[in-house]
Amino acid sequence: MVAHVSKKKEVNKMFKEIIQAISNSPYLSKKEMAKQLNIEENLIEQIFLDLLRMGYLKKEVCDSSCNTCPISSFCAKTDSKIEYWEITSKGYQLIQSN
Repeated sequence: MVAHVSKKKEVNKMFKEIIQAISNSPYLSKKEMAKQLNIEENLIEQIFLDLLRMGYLKKEVCDSSCNTCPISSFCAKTDSKIEYWEITSKGYQLIQSN
C-alpha cells in the first residue's frame, strides 16, 4: 500500500512538472520538454495523453483564423493546421495545489 501511495505521488509530481513547463513555455516542443525535464520523449507523449484523458489539458487545432488563435504570434501562419495543448482550469488547479 505504501509503495502504491509513493508511486501515485511521483506520478502526480511528474504531471505537475509537465503542466508547469507548458505554463512557463507554451511553445516548448515535446522533445525540448523531455530534454528539460530529463524524461524520455515517448513517456512525455504518454503523459500528455493521460493529462488529456484526465481533463488537465485539452488539445486544440489552429484553423488559420489568426485573430482568435492564442499562438498566432508564434506560428508561421501557414495553411497547415497546427495542434497545440492548452491547460484547463483543472490543470491550473493541479499546479497550484500542494
